[in-house]
Amino acid sequence: MHFPISLIRVQRVVCLAVFLLMAGIVPRAFAQPDQRYLSTGARVRIVRAPGEAPFVGNVARVTPDSIAVGVGGGNVLVQLPLAHLASLEVSDGRDRTAWTSNGLKFGAIGGAVVTGLALGHEYPGSLVGFVGAFAGAIAGGFMGAIGGGVAGAILAPERWERVSIPSGAP
Repeated sequence: MHFPISLIRVQRVVCLAVFLLMAGIVPRAFAQPDQRYLSTGARVRIVRAPGEAPFVGNVARVTPDSIAVGVGGGNVLVQLPLAHLASLEVSDGRDRTAWTSNGLKFGAIGGAVVTGLALGHEYPGSLVGFVGAFAGAIAGGFMGAIGGGVAGAILAPERWERVSIPSGAP
């Protein structure tokens, strides 16, 4: 059987594409700034007592012995003594770049495999089956990458960096 496209060449291209996807060649130009310090406007997560549910807000002001946090969209200002906090964490943003990259990779690979298998099994061992599997893998990989990338960008969790309570606390 003669194929118009060399199978070796196709395998090399597919292997290179999978390698580049798995290597995560994604620009890091959109990495979010580092917010490891406690400043006005910083998003914080505070636990007042061990075992208590944390609450999230934005820092309004910090004094040597307390922190004022705006919660509920900034409508309510809560003043908390630093000495009575169990933990204090500052948001480091969402790592959307890495999650989008992983979504692209896994979506492309999953879509290519599923669609290639689904379209290639109709005519096994024939040119039509090979072309169907190849076209299905490309189309499925493209659609899977789009869906996976969007899902990764939406589902990226917020990263929290634990900070020590400022030294002015009693």
